[in-house]
Formats: sequence, C-alpha cells, structure tokens
Amino acid sequence: MLLYQKIQKYIQTHIASGELAIGDKLPSERTLQEHFNSTRITVREALNRLEAEGLIYSQKRRGWFVTPNKLKWRPATKVNFYQLAQEQGFTPTPMY
Repeated sequence: MLLYQKIQKYIQTHIASGELAIGDKLPSERTLQEHFNSTRITVREALNRLEAEGLIYSQKRRGWFVTPNKLKWRPATKVNFYQLAQEQGFTPTPMY
C-alpha cells in the first residue's frame, strides 16, 4: 500500500468510526505530514482523492473538513421535494 493510500485510509477510518463528524476539521496538512513522516505532496494526494470521493472539502486558508450529507435525488423520477428531504433526515425550509 502506498503512503498516500495509508493516509487516505486513516482519515476514512476516523470518519467512519465517528471520531471525525460532519463539519469537523481534519488535522492540518503539517500534522499529517509529521504523523506519517511524509511530504506535503503525498498528504495532498490523499486529501485530493478523498475530496474527489466527496468525503471531505477544503476552505481556503481554513483547512479541510468532513463533508455534510447530501440529498440524494434522481431527477428522472417525480417526487415531492419536502417528503424526499424528510425521508433522508433533512428539514426542508422555504426560502423567501
């Protein structure tokens, strides 16, 4: 297993176990570098792959965060939006 995959697996495990909850900030890139005795490029590769999977997202100059749940919707089917949102644990609110 390559080092970036180990870093990726480490973060995935922490998210799956609940240690990192939705909206939580991940350890800094520097902290991950030191923990895995790695380079910034390797840490970035792991983070970018997790971002591509939709597990995390970045905010400029703030860091990396666990992605909130997203509404699952198939546009080809006709559904009631409010009912769909409630079924998936969301609270729909009208925007005025």
